[in-house]
Amino acid sequence: MHDPYRNPLFVSGMTQRDHQPADQDPPFRRAVLLTAILSIVATLVAGAALAVVLVRGSSQPAQADTTACRTVTWYAVPGASALPSGWAIASTRFLVDVLTTTLVGPTPSGATQGPTAFISVSCYGVDAELAFARDHDSAVGAGSTDVSVTQLGDETAAVTSPRLGSNTIFIRRGTLVADITAPTTLDLAVLQSVAVAVDGAMSQALSASPRPSSTAAGPGGSAS
Repeated sequence: MHDPYRNPLFVSGMTQRDHQPADQDPPFRRAVLLTAILSIVATLVAGAALAVVLVRGSSQPAQADTTACRTVTWYAVPGASALPSGWAIASTRFLVDVLTTTLVGPTPSGATQGPTAFISVSCYGVDAELAFARDHDSAVGAGSTDVSVTQLGDETAAVTSPRLGSNTIFIRRGTLVADITAPTTLDLAVLQSVAVAVDGAMSQALSASPRPSSTAAGPGGSAS
């Protein structure tokens, strides 16, 4: 009769594997441990590289250009002497890269208050042309129709909105885009005079220093 306990695989309740030298497993475990350590090191190196890229992305030239864009926008307040006769600045707000101004005109005879015009000037940097086009196209898409006005700045467009009862003139000069809006009860020629004052203010602001970039910077470079 075959005795299973005489089988070389079973000796004293232990398999042949149990009798293998114990020093065969440590090399395998060391290899696994080394692989895990290298994986962690690679992750840390990648994280450090990403941190360097992010730091370079927020470098001083980029911060300086953002500051310049804001400064130029805030300088684009139309001068009182450049406004149509009897018009004055009622309020001005300085927001992030945006300037808003409300103008009030002379009170007509028999009226209790004068006409108003709302001005918004924004700095878009290299995206100024795109912003100007979208500004105009969105107005037309909402039901406004184009009207003819005197050309100012680098680009000019104007629309009238029957739904809102207002006229708006869009002007792009360099990196700045301005919207000048007033009720349709205001003569369009007067609104154009306001637009001339705004365009002049943008021109003076862009002539000042520092000046924001009008072209995109290449990789690792700075815009100019």
